[in-house]
Amino acid sequence: MDIVFQRHMSQCITKDKWPPIFKEMWRVLKPGGKIELVEHDFRHHNPGPVLKAFDEFCQTQCEENQIDFEFTASVLTLLEGAGFSRENIQHTIIDIPIGEWPEEPELKQLGFINKEVKIAFFRNRRQFFITNWHMLSEDYDLAVQELLNEYEEYHGFTRYNCWIATKT
Repeated sequence: MDIVFQRHMSQCITKDKWPPIFKEMWRVLKPGGKIELVEHDFRHHNPGPVLKAFDEFCQTQCEENQIDFEFTASVLTLLEGAGFSRENIQHTIIDIPIGEWPEEPELKQLGFINKEVKIAFFRNRRQFFITNWHMLSEDYDLAVQELLNEYEEYHGFTRYNCWIATKT
């Protein structure tokens, strides 16, 4: 293979599966081939008190399901363990605002889009959170509204990580 591309799989794959997955990526690449990985941090950046509590809940859920809540901090080690050398791994970080708090028009637009993604996430996962948090429906709606307000108030953002590793 010339290239292997993967994105947003950290929430789906258990910790124990990552080493063999990266080793398989290494195996199928021809010399000079690349893998590109794109993942966002699970943890919210610049959280308020409600977002901190939400992150704690998510971290607990990840631990119960054997998902690595700090996956993005593990990628470099996993890539090296699969055979990639550190000097052949590029890591880029891009912070995307959540909400329209930035002054710069382009970032404000990206923030609007990212917030809409978060709204869709909370809408689609509503039943899961209500059940697991043992909440009333109206309490969930209030909590989500507070989360959305905190993105604006605390200048929250999503940190995206991109790794490009080349097989030598």
